[in-house]
Amino acid sequence: MMESLKMQLDFSSPIIQAQGVRSLVAAVLKEKGSNGPIMQSSTQGPALEALWQQCCSDCALVRSACCDAVVLLVDQGHADLQYVLSNVLILLPSARNTQGLIRIMGQMLKMQADQEHGKTPFTCPYSVRSNPHPFIKVLENRVDCWPALQLEIDDLICQAVNRNQSSYISLLVPFLRYLYCEPQRQPQHAPLRQSLLRVLLPTTPRAGAVPASPASDSLLLCLCQLVPHMQLDCVEAVLELSGFVSALLPTLIEAPGEFWVKERAGLVLQLLCACEQCLKLNGDCRSLLLLIQQL
Repeated sequence: MMESLKMQLDFSSPIIQAQGVRSLVAAVLKEKGSNGPIMQSSTQGPALEALWQQCCSDCALVRSACCDAVVLLVDQGHADLQYVLSNVLILLPSARNTQGLIRIMGQMLKMQADQEHGKTPFTCPYSVRSNPHPFIKVLENRVDCWPALQLEIDDLICQAVNRNQSSYISLLVPFLRYLYCEPQRQPQHAPLRQSLLRVLLPTTPRAGAVPASPASDSLLLCLCQLVPHMQLDCVEAVLELSGFVSALLPTLIEAPGEFWVKERAGLVLQLLCACEQCLKLNGDCRSLLLLIQQL
């Protein structure tokens, strides 16, 4: 049966490929039978193994359909969320195509946040070191996944704003701390940090009369709270901090209300400390002073 399905999935017709994916999912459900959700301890039959293999397929249509099927299995209670997330992380280091796996990961994270919706405050179940955020594991194992990961982060932020889900922003916090604040941050990640800022921040600041969504405010606050933890152990790090704050300014200056006045004042203090450290490193702190002036 698996050979027949493989022939369908390899066929050049999108209709036959779609039929093949449906047949493969039906085979997975038949393997599972009346047992509970598929978990890490469950026996992985040939159909389930084939489904995971096709999630890494070079064919975009098959890959996308199979990844959507895995997400649907979790959504309908046929597969355990943690099992799927763990399996993605197991497959990722050796996968020939990672786009689908990254997509599944993003959907699983959103499901985690949705399951906790209504519980206040939402606490991200991940951290930087103990129980590391899945995105951290992606970056450590497959830095070539960055474009797909950045697209997933962009989608997560768009969904947070459109659905007013601040919990989606909270899910990103450990990963952002790892990327921007860790002492052992990798120099080769500097371009990644810079490109991600363009995703994290709006391209144009809002007008003063236009209120931001709670999710947008949550993201801006998250970025402001990274600044005190950013490492200033070399002139390059000081320059990176200066660029980070410079990117924040257009949105931060337009943010109305007493709360943001206090945040701007706190940022001024952080920049003064950065100036002191910059002078100790024999660096030029004029860019930092200009930022203070703007605040």
